[in-house]
Amino acid sequence: MNEIQRKWIYLEPIFGRGSLPSEASRFNRVDVEFRTILNEVARDSRLVSLCSRQYLRRTLEQIIDQLNRCQRALNQFLEVYYSLLSAASLKYSLIGFLLLK
Repeated sequence: MNEIQRKWIYLEPIFGRGSLPSEASRFNRVDVEFRTILNEVARDSRLVSLCSRQYLRRTLEQIIDQLNRCQRALNQFLEVYYSLLSAASLKYSLIGFLLLK
């Protein structure tokens, strides 16, 4: 649960604003499931109650899998973005250098 919380806290501001629309729907589904579990835990946080929920472990495993997919998509997007940014920066640096000569 702790790992899910950390990933969710990291990804929620990014996907919550609609950034990276290709993965936003995946994150939104995870967000709904995660908030549902948190609300259930808030209503009854007894360990016995949590352990009796048969679906809980499987759902948490699915949530972490989906959050990992969102994280990978974000990492791929950032790699492409930074490589394009780097290429553009290099291009303008070369143009500036040539203009100064």
